[in-house]
Amino acid sequence: MTRLNRELGGLPDVYRAALEYDHSALREALAEVTQHAAVFLGSGGALAVAELAAQLHRQISGRPARATTPLGLAAEVGERDAAAVLFSAGGRNPDTRLAARAARLAGFHPVVVVSCRPSSELPSALLRHVDIAVQTPSPKDGFLATSSVIAMSVGIAKSFGFELPAALKFESEMAREPLRDRTVVIGGALQHAAMVDLDTRLAETGLSVSQTADLRNFAHGRHVGLDRNSDTTTVVVFSDPSSEALASRTVEVLPDSTDVRRLHSPHSFPASAVELFGHSMHIVGATGSAQDVDPARPGVARFGRDLYRLSAGKSVPLVRLDPVERKLAAAGLHRGYSDETRRQLQDWLTAIRDVPVQALVLDYDGTCCSTDLRYEGLDPNVGAKLRELVEQGLPIAFASGRGQSLVRDAQEWIPREYWATTWVGLYNGAQIRTLEDPPEDEIPANSSLEKALKRLEAEASRLELSVELRTNQVSARSKRGYSGAHLLPSISAILERSPKLDLKVMASGHSVDVVLPATSKSAVVDRLEGLGLHEVMAIGDQGQRDGNDYELLASTPWSLSVDRVSADPSRCWNLGDGPEAGPQLLLRYLDKLRLGNRGWQFKWRDRR
Repeated sequence: MTRLNRELGGLPDVYRAALEYDHSALREALAEVTQHAAVFLGSGGALAVAELAAQLHRQISGRPARATTPLGLAAEVGERDAAAVLFSAGGRNPDTRLAARAARLAGFHPVVVVSCRPSSELPSALLRHVDIAVQTPSPKDGFLATSSVIAMSVGIAKSFGFELPAALKFESEMAREPLRDRTVVIGGALQHAAMVDLDTRLAETGLSVSQTADLRNFAHGRHVGLDRNSDTTTVVVFSDPSSEALASRTVEVLPDSTDVRRLHSPHSFPASAVELFGHSMHIVGATGSAQDVDPARPGVARFGRDLYRLSAGKSVPLVRLDPVERKLAAAGLHRGYSDETRRQLQDWLTAIRDVPVQALVLDYDGTCCSTDLRYEGLDPNVGAKLRELVEQGLPIAFASGRGQSLVRDAQEWIPREYWATTWVGLYNGAQIRTLEDPPEDEIPANSSLEKALKRLEAEASRLELSVELRTNQVSARSKRGYSGAHLLPSISAILERSPKLDLKVMASGHSVDVVLPATSKSAVVDRLEGLGLHEVMAIGDQGQRDGNDYELLASTPWSLSVDRVSADPSRCWNLGDGPEAGPQLLLRYLDKLRLGNRGWQFKWRDRR
């Protein structure tokens, strides 16, 4: 028995194990991915899994998704506000590392790698560019990807919320006879992943020369090629219930002499796709046996091994997300406006170099500390830098959706002798005080906020929300980890029902805050200006329209974002390069604040 036949015989066990495996980590990762457009990446056999994942993402999220190879991603201009998911059985090939690095530099977020190995066995050169690493265990494959394709496909389908049958029939009667020298692979739209799978296997083994087309594109001329080579060609027709009728009618039109293989799954998509992967593997196995070749051990020439190990490295210039691209995206402008937007950036950088910065106002969560680590307090490196700046005489203030917890965190890093001059705007600016002032008395909840609470609580189960009424605001968080920007449209629509509630709705990285119309973080800037500090620099992370830093970063021309920006080219720039964000980028900004003869100045040099 060949190695491939042993692997094929074990597919039912692989499928069963994948069904029983706890894919909660992958499910959580995909919940975040579905908030964005997405690119799914794979090389070799993993490309078929990427095709399946892209189809499922489009069905579930309604957002654009595509599958491509690592080089395909690296050589293209990145999508805006998109996620990247990499599939690799072992995660050790150089192209997977290329894809991760390219995705990171181009600003894809999150960058997820799905492999069959635990993250502890993945190379650090890959993990340093990845936000989330998820395992879908499977036995090790031979030359062709078999078990890993089934395991990852099941994990993806389950994690997207699809029910799969307890068992699938991976072997088909029509897959037991070998293919001819040429193979035409056709199928319906939902069979595209299976078609890619078979085309890949035949191309990698050289057992048959293949071409693919959907059922209707096949009718646009490719039948002539079939007619000219009918004696040496097999037509493989993939189908499931959604395409069975068209597939049957297509086969009926073909000449009786045509060598046709109907590979049909009675299950609906995506179970049909997983089952048809098995049919693809079996028909390649039968073709290999007829040619006395074990496709799992075909024999690899030395140059082939050298090609596999070849790293694209510096041979491929990688696209980096830059300040201009971020502004264009925020403004909804195409890249034809790049030159003008870069000129506006240079004008802003020139102007700010001459500004004596008199005070600094910082957002907290997502800016001074990572959103995911917000409960652990201020980033230690940021805290040390802020203490240094304060001790050198730069007034610093904070503006946050938090309450008293912000005061406690800031007091740990700001020396006590500066508490009386360090201002904080709590509850998105509803309360303004210094670090030295005692907490204000509780303010009775506003009636409009109480009505907002009741409306959101009535929808909390449907939207999977956690809703809390605080002194000056209502905060809503997703129990599934969705971002505030993702929740914002639903929450806004609920509050705008008749009678419309006169409230302001703002998104943070992790929640949505509902506040009174007059509430604004910009009140902190106003307070500082009232103290005679007129040249104020503000830094936040949610500078987009309806973001909870939008008004703060619009209140002064000298504003920066460590994440999302507004459309206004006169302020709210993100100067980061590639993946820089949050506290990491804040530290770069703070390092460019220099004390000189003219006071504090911001000295930044654009890398381009």
